[in-house]
Amino acid sequence: MRSAPISFAGFQKISGWLRFILAGIGFIVVFSLATWLAPRLSLPPEPWGLLITALLLVSTSGIWIYQVKFLPTGGPAGQIPSSRTALIVLPVMVFMAVINYLFVAILPVPWISTLLVILLACSLGLLMATYLFFDPDILFLICVLYILVDIYSVYLGPTGVLVAKGGVGLNLMTVQYPIFGSRVIQPVTGMADYAVWTACLLSAQRFNFNYTNSFWGLFLGLVGSALVSILSATAVPALPLMMAGYLIANRRHINLKRRDLWFAGFFALAVAIAAGTVVRFLIER
Repeated sequence: MRSAPISFAGFQKISGWLRFILAGIGFIVVFSLATWLAPRLSLPPEPWGLLITALLLVSTSGIWIYQVKFLPTGGPAGQIPSSRTALIVLPVMVFMAVINYLFVAILPVPWISTLLVILLACSLGLLMATYLFFDPDILFLICVLYILVDIYSVYLGPTGVLVAKGGVGLNLMTVQYPIFGSRVIQPVTGMADYAVWTACLLSAQRFNFNYTNSFWGLFLGLVGSALVSILSATAVPALPLMMAGYLIANRRHINLKRRDLWFAGFFALAVAIAAGTVVRFLIER
């Protein structure tokens, strides 16, 4: 009697989540070590302390984000999956957002807040990859739009106002990290950067792009943005360089000749700018 073949699908799913969880634990361990070490280093916080902080944060969080390669992705290109993912992920995101508010505004614990912000970003990235980036052409068009929207948001829109005001609102939306050469733990990168990073990597896996090249394009873009921001002492949008790196890494797959997508893109850009203007007005009140 012939025995049924052994299926490793279930084991692979468990292994993928285990990789992701272990990388997250490693990130928190390094965060804790950095918190202990940062005030003990005799070096000026600006620019050297900030440079070390940015490189360590992006490297350790990058190792964590890389593990989404081993998590389940959306369906085939061009197919919008069922609402099952959203029904599971959205309640979890609401719960994490409430807990994040607790550990930012009521009982500040930076390492817990940072952990939750990255998990929220990964969850949002999963939703984006599943329901928004269901077609490669749409993915690349949105990457181009991200460049424009992020520049607007940082220099003219709500992000610039939020950074200028600081406080609880900024901490809720950013990844905090110890600044070497000081006892300060402050926001370094935004939640949106990690959400887009996750979504683009999941999409690379889904559409059979070169995953490693996609990762390095996004990674180097974020590092480059951080370096420019630190050396110029000015808030610099991260997504333009990240999207440029991603588009360069996957240039062979780009097809931006569909006019219907461009019309939709211009409309989406107008809506995003209008929404950003309203959000900026609400923040400034």
